[in-house]
Amino acid sequence: MIKALKLTAHRPSVTQKMICCAGLLLIAFSCPITAQDDPKLPVKADTTKPNQLTIVTPPFPGLFNENGRGYYDNLFKTIGQKIGYSISVQILPARRVIRQFNKDKSHCLFPSNLIPPSEYHIKSSPFNYAKSYLVSTKSAPPPIDRLIRANDHPYNISLRAGLDYGRLKKLEKANFFKVETETQNIRMLLAGRADFAAVYFPDIMLEAPHFLSVLKYDKTAPLTVIPEEIICWRDSATSQILPKINHHIDVMKKNQAIQKILGAAYLTKD
Repeated sequence: MIKALKLTAHRPSVTQKMICCAGLLLIAFSCPITAQDDPKLPVKADTTKPNQLTIVTPPFPGLFNENGRGYYDNLFKTIGQKIGYSISVQILPARRVIRQFNKDKSHCLFPSNLIPPSEYHIKSSPFNYAKSYLVSTKSAPPPIDRLIRANDHPYNISLRAGLDYGRLKKLEKANFFKVETETQNIRMLLAGRADFAAVYFPDIMLEAPHFLSVLKYDKTAPLTVIPEEIICWRDSATSQILPKINHHIDVMKKNQAIQKILGAAYLTKD
């Protein structure tokens, strides 16, 4: 029979205080510091749910859709079926995506170039390419090199928040207007609020194809050519899953299954 202990309030003696402090020090040195205890250490993804991988991404209409029927949704569903995993996608505003990933709410992040890779991360093989261009509705903008050398005009440039546009950031006198979608990007041009817009393909091809005919740009001079990849926290689970995903990406590129799934969204590096 376990007897209940009756606690009585009293002032501890000096000896009791010393014993208590020694006990606390012993606990402190015997318990390992985790990422949750020390914000300087990376937080690993939660892999408590078996056979499930989560990807967080900014909005990419046509690629990842809320209804789960985008081109990349279909690609990862296919890969998930092949490896026996449920791959789910969460779409958040660009400003919240990295915060969500860093707080350990998702295993993986898309696109991979939103954060600098480190030893704590593992990336997938590229399954497609994205290209950004500086566009106008009047005439093709001057080459980015010429704009950078001149750097003497405060151009108004519309672009999507959180994405990489390469050397465009070297236009120190430019005014950058950040929007959420390619549709908003082009509307800034049409309204005369922007001289140029920086747009991504295949994004605009899928989200706003009706605007393509009015865009003027040099197709041979992209601002960026980005391999489409996911980046994940490196742990025991993702270290096993990513090689399987990469294997099927490589096989599906060779047999052109990815080209068939992505259709109009498929772009090559060249």
